[in-house]
Amino acid sequence: MSPHDHTGEKLPDEKICELVFEAGYNGMAIDLGASDVKKAFELQPLMEKIGLTPLIVAFPKTINSLSDTMKMAKDFGSPFINVIGQVMPISVDGMIPVIRKWIDMADKIGIPIQFETHRNCITNDLYSTLQLLDAIPEMRMCSDLSHYVVDREFWYPLSERDLGMISRILDRSDSFQGRVASRQQIQLQMQAMVQQMGPQAQQNPQFVQFQRQLESIQVAIEARKSNLIAEFTEDYAQAEKQVLNQIENDPVLKLKDRDLDLKAREEQRKEEEGQQKANMDMMKLMQNRDIADEKLEQDDNHAKLRASVSLAKQGINQMKAVVKETS
Repeated sequence: MSPHDHTGEKLPDEKICELVFEAGYNGMAIDLGASDVKKAFELQPLMEKIGLTPLIVAFPKTINSLSDTMKMAKDFGSPFINVIGQVMPISVDGMIPVIRKWIDMADKIGIPIQFETHRNCITNDLYSTLQLLDAIPEMRMCSDLSHYVVDREFWYPLSERDLGMISRILDRSDSFQGRVASRQQIQLQMQAMVQQMGPQAQQNPQFVQFQRQLESIQVAIEARKSNLIAEFTEDYAQAEKQVLNQIENDPVLKLKDRDLDLKAREEQRKEEEGQQKANMDMMKLMQNRDIADEKLEQDDNHAKLRASVSLAKQGINQMKAVVKETS
């Protein structure tokens, strides 16, 4: 369903992008299940113009068809591709090679990949998804837990066993969808429910557990961010060390590196000289402006002085005229 205003009229794409940006979001998902590739190419320039990063959500019906979508996602600057894979073998043993193939394709194309927990796809069932995570340690998830809440018809408050299974999904998730479900309904209007319950909401066991889960998710997100930063820093340090070792052990590369270093220093020197010259020109301009202002002020003072003298002379002449008349 396309977004609409309070009258029910569908909003144009550019207006939707503007509203998302004005709400403080950095990006917006392009859902290829609700639209198509043609629509994605129409949205991309609008999002780029407004300053939104697109996230591609793919619904591949075959293994190889995901390749072109991955390339499009990379070209669009999507931070990762979110896959709701509709290749659905019945057994977990049949699912494993499908997931591995998609991960390999993503590695070759050069885009991160996440698998969303979603109905009618390869991660449809909580139990089989947990087995996939055990079998494929590099499999990363996008959590939309509402589907599992309905699928498993969880009782609230969650038992330790159920909460443990959900926690395993969250531990492997790099992104999350903030939809709240019940065991009968995929999406609940939480704000309306809390307002209806009033102060009693804070004592409601379901609401209390929801708040705890939300806090746990926030902690997991921060922990994952810290791990990613540490991994990136370590990978960068190793890559830098390899390059420096190659340069140190190769006389030709060492000379080239020295030459590049000298050129970089020369460029920096020229840039600093240019900045100093620009600063001097600005100071001269300001000094000239101050001199001009001072000259104008002096001219103004001289003009006022001449006017005062002129008025004084006129006054003296008038006094002389009065004296002659009286005499």
